[in-house]
Amino acid sequence: MPDPAPKIELDLAPWQREFIDTVFSSPYYEWAGVSLETLRPGHARVSLQANPITHTPWGSVNGGSIASLLELPAFLALLTEMKEGEFAATIDLFVQNLKPIPAGAPVVLEGRLIRRARSLAWCESAALLSETPHTLARITKSLKT
Repeated sequence: MPDPAPKIELDLAPWQREFIDTVFSSPYYEWAGVSLETLRPGHARVSLQANPITHTPWGSVNGGSIASLLELPAFLALLTEMKEGEFAATIDLFVQNLKPIPAGAPVVLEGRLIRRARSLAWCESAALLSETPHTLARITKSLKT
């Protein structure tokens, strides 16, 4: 069954739409099983049906896989506030695994922009099951033109 159309609650510039299309058609994110749910200024929600190869022998999703995927909603939240020609690179990523994520569980990855300065941005993301945080991340991005 195809994913429902994402709810985009802002006017995106053509370059932003193109960037989002490129991200979600990249082999890594296709492999990972993510799709955009909602996008509004400074906020993004992405659904995840984790690829079975990320499942551990203990019946959970590998924490490193989740950590890498938490960058996506944070970046999308930041993208809503970026200017054309800007590039954002992660310079710090702090992850807290609060609870294991059961293999096969539907997960929502939610990101928000906390603050954006001229050359830095601070974001946070969470992996949620039934709106309960299982993994949290704080992400600092360097912005360049």
